[in-house]
Amino acid sequence: MLPRITGRELRFRRLAHLQPYLWFAGMSLFSISYHIAGLRGLPRRVYSASLNGEYSQWHGLSLIAAAGAVVLLLSALCYVTVTTATWLTGRKAEAPKFEFAIPPQPAVAGVWDRFGIWTVVAIVVVAPLMRTRSCICCRTIDMDRRRSSRFRLWRRATAAKKRI
Repeated sequence: MLPRITGRELRFRRLAHLQPYLWFAGMSLFSISYHIAGLRGLPRRVYSASLNGEYSQWHGLSLIAAAGAVVLLLSALCYVTVTTATWLTGRKAEAPKFEFAIPPQPAVAGVWDRFGIWTVVAIVVVAPLMRTRSCICCRTIDMDRRRSSRFRLWRRATAAKKRI
């Protein structure tokens, strides 16, 4: 994409092809190792990054994540190197033209492509459900009211006010 934008030839082509694979490998190492460590109980919010004592069981996975972070850093450096070299030292070349897909024939709007008909269908289907209180929204609100201690306290307080 950069040669199209700048009108310059891509520099360090092999490095540019290697960079996404480095990023994928680094991100996989980093995220999968921390995912596994989290499933095994690694605490998320601790004040120290030292994993000694009771935390030593996650030390190996944290080292793998650190290796993944280093690979991610290398990938980012490759990206910056290729981008900067292309921008500053790339030979001027004719920028390749953008090609757009052209539909073989103009699209014809059919009855089922119109927004209005689907709005009417939605209203016809949803309106009876709203009246019978069988819609998902009403059920969710009712379940929340039955289980919520705040609602029970509020209901008791209003009932006590009505008695007075």
